[in-house]
Amino acid sequence: MNQAFHKIRFKPDAVRGQTGKSFLDGSRMSDHDAEKAARHYLSELFRQDERCEIRALAEDKSNDRAPSFRLLNIQEQPGLNTKIVKFVETKNSIPIFGSNVVVELDQHRELVSINGQLTRVDDVDSVPKISDRDALQSLQEYTNSVGLHVAKPEKNFYLDGNSKWRLVYHFRDVPIAPPESEDAGDDHSFGDERFSHASNFDYLVDASDGSVVESYRSRHVDIESASSSSSRSR
Repeated sequence: MNQAFHKIRFKPDAVRGQTGKSFLDGSRMSDHDAEKAARHYLSELFRQDERCEIRALAEDKSNDRAPSFRLLNIQEQPGLNTKIVKFVETKNSIPIFGSNVVVELDQHRELVSINGQLTRVDDVDSVPKISDRDALQSLQEYTNSVGLHVAKPEKNFYLDGNSKWRLVYHFRDVPIAPPESEDAGDDHSFGDERFSHASNFDYLVDASDGSVVESYRSRHVDIESASSSSSRSR
């Protein structure tokens, strides 16, 4: 894990206090209830934790002692009778690539565990200097392709190998391999074997200069899992 990310692991007693009691009404836990409970525990966790490295994670807002999170998904754990609530950390509503928080709740909405890795983004503008259309053009030039049909990219904050924060466009499921990868064919024309390979690729394109700073095989997983399987594409 990059040293800029802080790993968090907490036991229920660290954040329970009176938080669990408000959720014990005997009803079946809906996804909405699970998200509400998970956010409640996270808020309580960051309210109580006085460590400087944890305090530093909070967004620069008055009276805000916790980072901001976006819900990724909620998964049932049938064998354990628990639910897993997954979040990605955000700044200015922009996801932070590589961050994650997983909150596990039992069937009574009591906290089982909180795990994840969080960070603080500094010294990078939240406003892109190029459009997503320009970023796509740069991606096509990088892959020596034309007419790529891709979903609209999402902005992310990304920490590169030089510990520099960048604002990037995250292109998902692009149907062509990077030119230097083992999947790249010798023929770089449209329709070469990079297009027919079973695996699509995700690309991170710098929102300031259009350079491709990262690529990795698309795995149809949450954003927080992507960094663990990434391969540098400089």
